[in-house]
Amino acid sequence: MSVTNIDHVALPIQEVQKMLDFYRLFGFEIDTTMAPNLYAVQLQTQKLNFHSPSLWQNKKFTLRGPTAQPGCGDLCFQWRSSVADLQSILAKNQIEVEEGPVERTGGNGLGISVYVRDPDGNLVEFISYED
Repeated sequence: MSVTNIDHVALPIQEVQKMLDFYRLFGFEIDTTMAPNLYAVQLQTQKLNFHSPSLWQNKKFTLRGPTAQPGCGDLCFQWRSSVADLQSILAKNQIEVEEGPVERTGGNGLGISVYVRDPDGNLVEFISYED
C-alpha cells in the first residue's frame, strides 16, 4: 500500500464569500451543502475544504491543526492556459501579483509561476508548464 495523491486540503477561513468568489474566478466549483460551517471548492478530483469561523473557532472542533488560522496556507495550482491569460484574469479582477512570472520547479518539473494572495492572505501559486 502507498499514498497515491492528495485527496483534499482543509483551511480555516475568515472571509467566506470573498474566498468563494476568489476561487470561483479560477474555475473551482463551490459546494455549500455543509454551510455555514464547511464549504468545499473543487477542481475535478482536487478539493479544498474551507472551515468557516463558526467551525474553526469552536473549541469542540479538534480535527484541525491546533494553531491553524486564516492565511496559514501556501498552495500551488497547475495552470493549463497561458501565463498571459492568467495575468489578464488577475488584472481584470484587481488581484495584485506578489511575484512572477518566474521560473520554478514544481511537481512536474520546470514551469513558470505567478504568486498572489487570496482574500484571507493565503499564498496562492499558479504554475504553468506550457509556456
